[in-house]
Amino acid sequence: MPHIEIRMYPGRSRELKEALAEKVCAACAEALSLPRSEVSVSVTDVAPESWAGAVAHIPDADMFIGTKD
Repeated sequence: MPHIEIRMYPGRSRELKEALAEKVCAACAEALSLPRSEVSVSVTDVAPESWAGAVAHIPDADMFIGTKD
């Protein structure tokens, strides 16, 4: 059962966060050929001044896929 944790700066509505979580859940379930009931998603607001500490536990770069601006 995968769990996806999304951390972002504050300022988005609960409705927007729920819509994001639903889309991420659906995409993960489809990519892994799982029922959506087996995927969970959490969305947490993190203040900009707390960002470094909030993401310090993310594994090495080979475990994290992201984009660079």
